Amino acid sequence: MVFIGEKCGNYGEKTLNQQFKKLAKKLGLPDGVHPHTLRHTTASLLINSDIPAKVVSEQLGHATTGITQD
Repeated sequence: MVFIGEKCGNYGEKTLNQQFKKLAKKLGLPDGVHPHTLRHTTASLLINSDIPAKVVSEQLGHATTGITQD
C-alpha cells in the first residue's frame, strides 16, 4: 500500500507514523495507537460480527485461519 503526501511524494514509514500520531491525538485516540492497531481492530470487529474466520483470514492475507484466531 502506498500513501501519498501533500506534495505528491510517497510517505515513508517514519512520516506515516508521525502523521498518524498527530491525527490520532486530534481524534482523541489513546496514546500508543499505531496504524497496525487498526488492522487488529478490524480483525476483532469482523470476528465479533460473526464473519467466518476463513473470510477474515483471507482479508488480512494470513496463510491460515489459525493465525487469525490467535
